[in-house]
Amino acid sequence: MPRRGVDLDAWVPLGIVGRPRGLAGAAWLYPYNVATETLRTGLTVKLVPVAGAARTATITALEDGGRALVVCFEGVNTRDEVNVLNRATVEVQRRVLPPLSPGEYYHTDLPGLSVRGPTGETLGVVVRVEAYPTVDALVIRTPDGESEVLVTEDTVTEVNVAAGTVTLAHGALNAP
Repeated sequence: MPRRGVDLDAWVPLGIVGRPRGLAGAAWLYPYNVATETLRTGLTVKLVPVAGAARTATITALEDGGRALVVCFEGVNTRDEVNVLNRATVEVQRRVLPPLSPGEYYHTDLPGLSVRGPTGETLGVVVRVEAYPTVDALVIRTPDGESEVLVTEDTVTEVNVAAGTVTLAHGALNAP
């Protein structure tokens, strides 16, 4: 059964911790969206390492480092402690993301939505969103397997996160 609404407690990946910067516990942070305004000093994040257990930490310092951000986490005070976090995913709870204008949505809100055809027939469920350089695509699980639909005005007629649905134009699911 597809889900409805937005899970505000869900953790959303925002970037990756890189190598240490200096000796005192600072790290490079590579956000997925370089224009993000979500990351800030005082924010509690989840650090999900490549191996080992995830943990929460508070950002104690954050600055623009030119090619990436430079971040310090509470309790991470040495270069060796940063090395343990190298390639860890930085996640935030969905509730701390900026509010959206009507008609906007976050990619993280789409998996699990029911996909409908233009007359309301159920076609499948959104599995994930692929963010290509020029267009996003919905990966949809149907009875016949997975299909990809580019998100354009011609293919996706409505995204209603609150209702738990995505409506496609006629033929969009079968388009090449």
